[in-house]
Amino acid sequence: MFNRSSTFVSFSGSAAQWASRSWWLVFIPGIAFVMTAFAIFVWPKLLAYLVAGALLFVGVLLIGWAMTMRRATRLRARQRDVVYYDVS
Repeated sequence: MFNRSSTFVSFSGSAAQWASRSWWLVFIPGIAFVMTAFAIFVWPKLLAYLVAGALLFVGVLLIGWAMTMRRATRLRARQRDVVYYDVS
């Protein structure tokens, strides 16, 4: 009924095109994991560096998050939310 109107939007074509290409979103990380596993088999010390790097990244991220929360808490403590209503 409204197929030719200016407000009709068909999602079937774009969704089908996206679905046909979405396998790359799984395939590329899979290849990366397999290559990383082979690299760890060849150089076992690489695993220690990868784990240490991940722990360092997460630690720095959590410290930054904590500092942001601390700053927000201090700013909130200084802020006063007082609302006055003039009732006549």
